[in-house]
Amino acid sequence: MLFNNSFIVIALTKIQQQEFLLICTYCPPRDNIEHNLNIIQQWIEKYQHSNILIMGDFNAKSPVRGKRREDSRGTHLINFCINNDINIENSPELPQLLTVAEVKVG
Repeated sequence: MLFNNSFIVIALTKIQQQEFLLICTYCPPRDNIEHNLNIIQQWIEKYQHSNILIMGDFNAKSPVRGKRREDSRGTHLINFCINNDINIENSPELPQLLTVAEVKVG
């Protein structure tokens, strides 16, 4: 693991001789999204020659994600993606939240 705090985990791994920077984040609805994006930006710049996969819940609304309107968080996130040439690969048809049932054994 390269970095972690309460809302971001960043790891580097190799798969079939290719380096991947894995970033997982959660941006609470009331927190400033720009803080998390600034941290992610630093790691993108540091590992710009790696394959980068960013996953997370940004609590941002944007028509790109299938919402009717965009909020300020959505604007920041879309601008961040445009500035870093990031493709958004999730599908508006898929659920935004997957729930896993707790299973108790014995």
